[in-house]
Amino acid sequence: MTFTNPPLEDHKAAVKTEYMAMIDEEIDNSGLGKLKTIGKGLGGMILDGAIDSRISRANYIAFSLTQIQRNNEKEIIGIGFFGNVFLLADAEEMREKLK
Repeated sequence: MTFTNPPLEDHKAAVKTEYMAMIDEEIDNSGLGKLKTIGKGLGGMILDGAIDSRISRANYIAFSLTQIQRNNEKEIIGIGFFGNVFLLADAEEMREKLK
């Protein structure tokens, strides 16, 4: 299990994937028309910065925990093992935590 413990990049990627799905849905339903692509690109850039600065990983050799920094405290939002990251919070909950 030690060799399949996902790295920090995998934890960040899992959060980004979940969050981008929510952003894509909101933009698709916004009525922006041709501006949807630009909106998604800008949303992705902003999201990358927020996630890169707030998501961390606690390594426990056989597994790891996805943590989000919020109000000077770290909160567990996922667990990684066997090469996968499983988020415990959905995108809506993470959105509130990223604020």
